[in-house]
Amino acid sequence: MGEVFTSKKNGALWIQPDGPNSAVHFLGCHDLGDLSVPEGGIELLRCIRPDGSGWDVVGSTETPPDPVTVTITSLLAKERDWLEKVRCPFAIYILHRNCGNADVFSNYVRGEILGWARRASRTYAGLVMREEDTSSTLEVELEARPPLMDVDALVVDRISTTEVNALNGVDANMDQRCYGDCGETLDQGEAVVIAADSAVGPATANILFSDDEGRTFAAGATDPFGAGLNALSVVRFPIGRNLVRILAGKAAVGGAQGEVAYSDDGGTTWTVVSIGGVAAGHGVTAPKGLFALDQRHIWLASALGYIYFSEDGGETWAVVEAGVVTVGSYAFTHFADELNGIAGAPADILAVTTDGGETWAAATATGGGGDLLGGVALDANRYWVGDDDGKLWFSTDGGTTWTQRTGWTGSGTGDVEDLAFVDDFRGFMVHNSAGGVGTILRTINGGYDWEALDTPTNSGLNSIVAPKANLAFAVGEVNAGSGVILKVRNA
Repeated sequence: MGEVFTSKKNGALWIQPDGPNSAVHFLGCHDLGDLSVPEGGIELLRCIRPDGSGWDVVGSTETPPDPVTVTITSLLAKERDWLEKVRCPFAIYILHRNCGNADVFSNYVRGEILGWARRASRTYAGLVMREEDTSSTLEVELEARPPLMDVDALVVDRISTTEVNALNGVDANMDQRCYGDCGETLDQGEAVVIAADSAVGPATANILFSDDEGRTFAAGATDPFGAGLNALSVVRFPIGRNLVRILAGKAAVGGAQGEVAYSDDGGTTWTVVSIGGVAAGHGVTAPKGLFALDQRHIWLASALGYIYFSEDGGETWAVVEAGVVTVGSYAFTHFADELNGIAGAPADILAVTTDGGETWAAATATGGGGDLLGGVALDANRYWVGDDDGKLWFSTDGGTTWTQRTGWTGSGTGDVEDLAFVDDFRGFMVHNSAGGVGTILRTINGGYDWEALDTPTNSGLNSIVAPKANLAFAVGEVNAGSGVILKVRNA
């Protein structure tokens, strides 16, 4: 079948008056004007030629984009339109479908999101006429904060690998650069790293690398940890102009020395660093036990209720939480910025910090009673967590109160294993059924709705990373003889 093009009659408008993670409403009988999307520009830097014959362009500076603008027109009805009633910043969804009803939010093949939009002006036309009857209309001009966010239909592929052990943590580059900016072109998600289990000693745990957006993976030349020890969590971050550090966490072993290891040469050599005392049994216990904003802001959520911090790329570590909030083993930690972060543990315990991890306090329990397995902090107030009862929870007040998000495929069963948000509106969730089969779900409206993607056969997924809204990588247990690597991409 050839290319399928969209048309106006296949378009649909939706409004989210209260912002991300709130109800969306269908705007029927509305016309959308041209969508103007400024993307910034350049200011040329010029020098006059020595002979005075003209100007040489010696460089340029970038100018920021202006707001996204569009006009929506509707017939005037007795009841006021949503566009008349909104007061706070809101979201507009412009969705195109190729089948199904227009008023079903998930019936789309592509779309655009105007997040954090405001009403710039209203124009009422045809309100009163003396000589002829005509329809009354409302025209609303909107301005939205850039960038315009794309919505695409996604598919999930399984990527082949020779790794025969389970795959645990996964990370990818979130930065990008253009040709000439410190090297070759680099797109978000082009470089991917995965931590694997080890077979029984004398085997050691591999760290897998990809530099082609996950098309192929290869193990590093050497492995970071000793015989039979699992590599559980891994992060990557730049430490120089063209230098990237890989930091891996060894699975905590009771009564043994905790360890992390770092490599600055793509896994050719590793430097091992001790975590905690010789027999303390500290270290990561789950794939998201390590989290790095950059080389100076790295946290490690450890066994036995300890949390560590590094400000030198993982070379040294300081204890910032010593089993005060809980003595249970933390499963994950995530930070929205340099100050605001969370760490999840068994028995519905979530530790929260607002000072970069110097002090931690227990948030109010979600009320579900389950062990917290995965979570994200979007900012100082908005948290998402998932538990081993298959329940998904969110807070909008820094963990003081919680609401369960239900209505998605698998809700209330199995495990909500991991979460990854790209921005305020778009994100992914990994859910494992009670039978151990993993599904990737995605949201485009801030978590209010979750769509289950057609996920290839697997035996359970352990973590996910999302460099972009149309690109994510999930890894999991051994299935059909090899560890599972899944890639989410544009259809």
